[in-house]
Amino acid sequence: MPRGSSREVERAKLKYRKLYKQAKQREYAQSRKRVELTYSLNEYEQFEREARKARMNVPSYLRKAINASRKNQAFLPNDSTLHDLQMEIRRIGNNINQLTYLSQRNKHVSPETIASARVQLNQIEDQIKQAFLLPRS
Repeated sequence: MPRGSSREVERAKLKYRKLYKQAKQREYAQSRKRVELTYSLNEYEQFEREARKARMNVPSYLRKAINASRKNQAFLPNDSTLHDLQMEIRRIGNNINQLTYLSQRNKHVSPETIASARVQLNQIEDQIKQAFLLPRS
């Protein structure tokens, strides 16, 4: 091999990489629109806290929240919140099964028992609203 050919190959590789990178950057820039938002420090800190809870960075968190809101969909919280909600729902389902058993066995359910079940259902409804209506202000 001639002495200069390996340098020429390396230069050609570098030039190709540079052109390839430029083409990819152009393609990316044409398929995206950059938007800048301004928030108060307090608002941004709230976003940071919520994003941290969801194990996300703030821009990803905001993108997901905005897209979910735009599509009238729920913004899913982190896994621990979902797990807590599942446990609450199971507990209430168990209580309802017990009430059903008691009502069939005794042919009567006390008003206090029904009121207690309603309170529990209202509590789970509140938890679901809090968990799925993220981000909160």
